[in-house]
Amino acid sequence: MPSEEDPAEAESPSPPLGKKIRILVVDDEQDLIDYLQILLTRQGYEVVGVTDPSKVVQTLKDDEFHLVILDMMMPELSGSEVLERIRKFDRDIAVIVSTAYPNVESAIHSLKHQASDYVRKPFEAEDFLATVHAALAEKGLTVDPEVRLHQAIGEVVRAARKARTSP
Repeated sequence: MPSEEDPAEAESPSPPLGKKIRILVVDDEQDLIDYLQILLTRQGYEVVGVTDPSKVVQTLKDDEFHLVILDMMMPELSGSEVLERIRKFDRDIAVIVSTAYPNVESAIHSLKHQASDYVRKPFEAEDFLATVHAALAEKGLTVDPEVRLHQAIGEVVRAARKARTSP
């Protein structure tokens, strides 16, 4: 379970230009999904929760997501099995593995399947948000308005340079 920090107190950046960054939270505990939906929505993300790990790949097929937050200990399918299925479907999507029972075996498995990070529950909201921001930044995604502005300026400059050099 997360720490007692109120997610409402976390500072909320502006949402990204265009469309929102979409996050899929996979956990068999609905309370944790609800908490993360509040915490991450207030940060400008669009969040969908799934309690049934067998529905993860279909959910990823049905909608575009940029990040999956995946619990390791779930009934029926383990987080390791779900991570393998995710990677068979999408090798690029960012995945943060979370577990209340960290161990070397699951950490190694997560790394072998390109998990962006491996976090222990309970976690502090601020630390968890930093992990989410870092995982998304690795993929070039951010909700920080200043970073988005720099990205937009860079795209305009690159397009202008390309237009000048085109015959």
